[in-house]
Amino acid sequence: MKPDPLTDSIAAGDWARAEALARVHLSLKPDDMEVRRYLALALERQNRLPEAFDTYQDLLARLSSPPPSDIVHDLARLAFRLDQMDMAEKLYRFVVQAEPDNVAAIAGLAASQRQQMKYDAAIGGLKIALGSHPEDSELWNVLGTVVNAKNDPHTALTFFDEALRLDPDNHQARFHRGIAHAELGDFDSSLSDFFACIDGFSDPSNIASVRLTTAQIALCAGKTDIAWPLYEARHKTGTAMEVHYPFTAPRWHPGKSLTEKRLFVSAEQGLGDEILFGTLLPDVIRDLGDESLLRLGVEPRLVSLFARAFPKAKVYAHRTRREDGRISRHFDGFDEAQTPVDQWALMADFCATYRSTPADFPAHNAYLKPDPARIEHWRAWLNRLDNRPKVGILWKSLKTDIIRERYYSPFDDWEILLKRDDITVISLQYGDARAELDAAAACGFKIITPPGIDLKDDLDDLCALTCALDLTLGPANATTNIAAAAGARTWIITSPNNWVQMGQVHHPWYPAATAFMPHDLTSWDEVMARVDQALSKLINAPYRD
Repeated sequence: MKPDPLTDSIAAGDWARAEALARVHLSLKPDDMEVRRYLALALERQNRLPEAFDTYQDLLARLSSPPPSDIVHDLARLAFRLDQMDMAEKLYRFVVQAEPDNVAAIAGLAASQRQQMKYDAAIGGLKIALGSHPEDSELWNVLGTVVNAKNDPHTALTFFDEALRLDPDNHQARFHRGIAHAELGDFDSSLSDFFACIDGFSDPSNIASVRLTTAQIALCAGKTDIAWPLYEARHKTGTAMEVHYPFTAPRWHPGKSLTEKRLFVSAEQGLGDEILFGTLLPDVIRDLGDESLLRLGVEPRLVSLFARAFPKAKVYAHRTRREDGRISRHFDGFDEAQTPVDQWALMADFCATYRSTPADFPAHNAYLKPDPARIEHWRAWLNRLDNRPKVGILWKSLKTDIIRERYYSPFDDWEILLKRDDITVISLQYGDARAELDAAAACGFKIITPPGIDLKDDLDDLCALTCALDLTLGPANATTNIAAAAGARTWIITSPNNWVQMGQVHHPWYPAATAFMPHDLTSWDEVMARVDQALSKLINAPYRD
């Protein structure tokens, strides 16, 4: 029997105390494997996943071979959460071989294969398991997620329905069914499923995920009254992903006055979203009454762009770090004691106030201002190439996984544009694009990479380049956001049912930009054909502006 204080702490969910007690116990009895497992569990429940993973590995190393399958299962679960899918697959397979009827391990194995796009292997294993366990709701749920990942939401719905028939309280299955409904454009059914399970989760991460997804689907349906309150879930409060800010001043919330208040506004989420939500700042400045009252915290690569856009405001670079499982954000050179603020906010906090409906979006809202000298530099370089229209393209995100890849047009579908002889194609693709550029060159397609610019980090100069081009064309990411926010001609190839469209066919955040959406995630070739037709009309227009 272990010390009562340790087991009591675990029973009470006091994981910090459980960790402390386990460490004290192990300092005296390092070979106590049960307490070492308690330590791993306490670290995991505090969302200190890498430390928990290392502790489980250390535990396995101290045990005899073969290792206990239940501890291997724990390690597999953590590997999955840490996105180490190859390792998770191997660990789950070990458990399944040791315990062929362990349906949780079978489901985990299939899920790890799904994340690696090994769809046939996942489906094959699940079919065998369902032959022995046809009444297991979770196996049907995971099968549905695999089929949905293969871009077949219609069939996936059948499997989610079966999972819910077997277990109406399978909240994961209901959530995933809502995702499938949304991909088919049935937002009412999607929201119905989300609201039915939104209070059914206990883990804070799952709660935040469901609420945020519900907000985004409500935005797809144009239901901003539902969406913006739920969008607060983006803060992931109470989870390992919650970001903590250093302010002592109170946080602004809708309804509080801004007039003549010293306000600090921090950007949030990804770089593209920082630019997107930056379109709210002119409204904020209007209500402040004086731009000099505004302090901004933005991604370091955006500081010069935002400083030029808002010259009377003070702009700081934000830095984010994780220490002891806690994420904190700080701002270079900002000291609240030296530069007092009356209140602080995150950029998207203003959505409900200034963008309560799609009708609230301004008709003209380009706000970024690139360096005029750099625009002229790039125009001169482009003009030296030839006299054809210059089209800047990019086709992928640096972050690639099973989920994200589905929302980008495959590079092969760009051939319809690359083979045109009436445009000059300029690469705006950041990151490693050698494979695609080599493949294009092998087919005789010429894509010119602009010299002397880091397309990932030189965002001020990138903004100038997009303003010198005749057209910037690509998915919704940092580059197209920058081009659109600067007023450059921008065509955004976006996924169907993208929440930023807010149920509109145009792009409400950037009304001057043009949005091209496929009918579903399997028809990227069709949307690229429409882009090609639109490009012909643009080039052949009597007077191109």
